[in-house]
Amino acid sequence: MDTLIELVYVVNKNIPRSFENLLPKDSKIRQLFDAILKEKIKDDEEAAAFIYQTRSSDKKYLMLKNNLKKRLTEILLLSEHNEDEGSENIKNKFSFRKKLVITELLLMENVFHNSEKILLKLRQEAENLQLLDIEIECLKQLRTLYCLKGVPKENEKYDQKLKKAINRAEYELKVQGMWENIMSKRKYLLTYNTEIVEDALKYYKEAGVYKKEVKSNTLFIYYLRIELAIYSYYQNHAQVTETLAELNKILGHNQHLNNYLLSVELLAEEATHYRNTADMSKALKTVHNALEMSSYKAFTRFDIQNLHFDILLKCNELEKACQVLHEVKNCRQYPLLDPSDKAAWLIREAYLYFLLKTYQLYPLIEKYTPYFTKKHALMLFEDDCRPIQKDKTGYHLMFIVAGIIINIQKKEYDLEAEANNLMVYYQRYIKDMVWEKTQYFLKSLSKIAKMHPSEYKKFDEKDKIIHTFEKKYNTIYDPCEIVPYLQIMNIILGE
Repeated sequence: MDTLIELVYVVNKNIPRSFENLLPKDSKIRQLFDAILKEKIKDDEEAAAFIYQTRSSDKKYLMLKNNLKKRLTEILLLSEHNEDEGSENIKNKFSFRKKLVITELLLMENVFHNSEKILLKLRQEAENLQLLDIEIECLKQLRTLYCLKGVPKENEKYDQKLKKAINRAEYELKVQGMWENIMSKRKYLLTYNTEIVEDALKYYKEAGVYKKEVKSNTLFIYYLRIELAIYSYYQNHAQVTETLAELNKILGHNQHLNNYLLSVELLAEEATHYRNTADMSKALKTVHNALEMSSYKAFTRFDIQNLHFDILLKCNELEKACQVLHEVKNCRQYPLLDPSDKAAWLIREAYLYFLLKTYQLYPLIEKYTPYFTKKHALMLFEDDCRPIQKDKTGYHLMFIVAGIIINIQKKEYDLEAEANNLMVYYQRYIKDMVWEKTQYFLKSLSKIAKMHPSEYKKFDEKDKIIHTFEKKYNTIYDPCEIVPYLQIMNIILGE
């Protein structure tokens, strides 16, 4: 069923003219398509019952399901992709490849006069649009064509051009591979860690050499994305601004190289940058733009809602944050998320609960965060957050902090073991990070957690801690800082 749901989503984005012929109205196959599209059914059991009033193992249903898969695949192959969906490159490639199949068939029959005109035109268009794989196929066929025509000079010419294009393609693929390796390691982490950044620095240096060897906008875009990851980690906000501007500039001049996922990615990076530099109005505006583009069905909306939720907490828009949490956890795709992603959303819920309880918003607690009102909630929280244990400098750190501040809020006074463990954790995983603000927060929180609330007023460092966050660390937010550290300190110390 998951495959069908994805196919229905993609086909519905761009309904072709052949749609009504392949999926006629009032047919069983159209009924199944519409039911999936309108989310009337969630799985095979519901689908079989809806269409045939039978079980999912029934042969009639299985045949219908397989037929719908075949028809939808056929529609995708026959359809012209919509440029408005950021798929101009795909549309062009698809069109060009159809023509290349024709020219290849003609060359196999030793018919090359018409092929030559088609290939020369295609090759020029592919070069203009920087579709290197299409250009390589054109050059291969042109080399073969001039062999068949017996024109050695042209054959040699296109052989040399082909070698250069293949060399450029190798560089592009290498740098693409570097970026994809970084992102595969980053996938279930809150942010980049030292291991990823070490790889990124190595890749960045290597890609810089390739960038000088060949002129390729595709390679340069991957190079800039690696650069952005490095500057983001090191909190070099001025350079992040420049790199984002450079990426938007090159994509503005080469819109055929842009696509839906890259557009959403860059909006998310821009919103994150504004969030990190405490520019909440711009962060919120950019997130709203990203939300308009993103989709739960494409699984792009979850990351944007993560940012949205984070920003709303910082703006103290707690009811709106509740609504975001409710929307995410009740969307159809949420059960399909990786356990790490579900644990991350539970951690966000913990911080929301902490704020709701602080401001005594009990109706919102009852409606949106009842998990944390259960008996032994924090023990359940620990079990349910096990999938994020490997993210030591991200979600797992947020989990540990959430547990401590909720325990302080519950007036659990015997937290010396937790405070000591926090400092051991700090020494092992956080001490060598670049997050000076988080380091100061963790050391301060560890001291406070060891104290009884009656000692807070006599706490010698209380004013110093508050003043430091107000004056020294008031222009940035660290990646793990979902609730401002100053706000947490003010809540705990009763300011």
